Amino acid sequence: MKRDLTLLEQAQQFNNGGFDPNSTKFKEFRTTEISGDGIASIFFRRDFDTIPFDLLEQNDFFENVEIVYPTDDYFQSLIPNIEEMSDDEVEQEVDRLKDEWRDESLEMYTVLYRITGWGTEDYYLDGDCCNADVLAEFGFHVLQYKDYTFLNVPGYGYSIMTEHFVRLFTFLGWMKVEE
Repeated sequence: MKRDLTLLEQAQQFNNGGFDPNSTKFKEFRTTEISGDGIASIFFRRDFDTIPFDLLEQNDFFENVEIVYPTDDYFQSLIPNIEEMSDDEVEQEVDRLKDEWRDESLEMYTVLYRITGWGTEDYYLDGDCCNADVLAEFGFHVLQYKDYTFLNVPGYGYSIMTEHFVRLFTFLGWMKVEE
């Protein structure tokens, strides 16, 4: 009677059987996922790591974190009736909005989203399709700490994947919507 190979034996047989991922031609990868969260999760896992805020040394974090602010154009776009205001009033309102932004950026609820991967940080912060203004428009606050870049969403009690990442990835053209 032939016994079944254990999982370890199967892995060893595969690993020692000449498989070379560098020279192997792979089949096209497709997903049958059709939910927004499911599709967005694929892109999310490629570009981000979820970091529980509790893992960071919080005193050091708050002392050394740097906030990447959106441009003044972004803040001006939030001001109703800006055309009726003087330049000084606009400047004061932009400063007030920046102070509000700073405070919101440092509201930590559970996790931060660390941008990962070669070239990914440049794509999201200074790319042709995405930058700090675009991220802000979709509710993300950009933080830099210890040579890492994080996105923070100062909110809870709803699906951050749906309300923020699905919207961002659809805007970037990665997720296609049926018409």
